[in-house]
Amino acid sequence: MAKRKRRSDVRIRLEDQCPRIGSGERGVQIIALGPKWARFRETATGRTGKLPRREWDKRTEGRI
Repeated sequence: MAKRKRRSDVRIRLEDQCPRIGSGERGVQIIALGPKWARFRETATGRTGKLPRREWDKRTEGRI
């Protein structure tokens, strides 16, 4: 049986906010959206990151 591909929840553009993931447009899966932090996983590499919720909302305006 073929392995299922992971699907991106949303695409965001990062500009050095998450050095572990890198810069540029990334497809990410949302892990948790809390009142202070947004935690996510990059679809391509599986690396995790987090952004302050205000920054996350600014980067994903209307995309969720």
